[in-house]
Amino acid sequence: MDRAWQVFYARAEGEMLIPVGANRRRLNPYYLMWSAAAVLIIFIGITALYLIQPSWSLSKIELITLQNERDNEVFVATLPDGSLVFLSPGGTLTYPSTFAYSQRLLSFDGEAFFEVSEDQNRPFIVETEFITVHVVGTSFRIKTNTNTSFELAVRSGVVKAALKSEEREVFVEEGEQVQLVNNWLQKSFIEDQNVLNRGVNKLYFKEESLGQIIRVVNECIYGRKSLVLRDESLSSKVITVTLHTQSRERIAEILCNALDLEQTFEGRVIYLGRR
Repeated sequence: MDRAWQVFYARAEGEMLIPVGANRRRLNPYYLMWSAAAVLIIFIGITALYLIQPSWSLSKIELITLQNERDNEVFVATLPDGSLVFLSPGGTLTYPSTFAYSQRLLSFDGEAFFEVSEDQNRPFIVETEFITVHVVGTSFRIKTNTNTSFELAVRSGVVKAALKSEEREVFVEEGEQVQLVNNWLQKSFIEDQNVLNRGVNKLYFKEESLGQIIRVVNECIYGRKSLVLRDESLSSKVITVTLHTQSRERIAEILCNALDLEQTFEGRVIYLGRR
């Protein structure tokens, strides 16, 4: 290495790029080693800070608040992770525009149904006034307000409900529900299955993608594949629309008129495509 520097300085002096007899720097190999180590430590530190996303960085993330002020219509929205929320009238939901790497945290009051996208590395956490709900990938209905009322019914998967004031928690499985009674989480079986589908007969979508609307129609209204897009590029088209409990032909007609599409029938499936 020293010989290489000597050759460099000799050439630079010959071409008058540096003064003759200038201090010829010698690089200590230990200096190089410690410099590389310092750079590596800085890189690891920055990466760790980015991954854990501490509170000071989360404060810079925009918070989104959804509030359903419509009468007798359920507000359907897609969350940043692809999960769906069916927000009943009067309900309020607050969440970050981008979920953290370690968890998906939301604040909620009112009544809503959640269809949660599965992510084993990031639990889906719903904070209410008195109870915290933890899930990974499931679907459930929750009803709560500030006067200590709380109800939760699970359609699929497993949900953990934890009482904030005391170290009490309960796991609620498919077909079960839990209520807050006298500061106690009381679990029972769901007797009226209609509680899980309450309000789905009038759905309001605000600036929602066509792909998500069709997903909701197929899974929540009909329970099977009824509408299909011929061109997947159409799924990103955005629309604001209200769909009541109607025939699939009528829903297809509404979507086609709004986006200038055409519908064709193949058996029990309606295909939507460009004109």
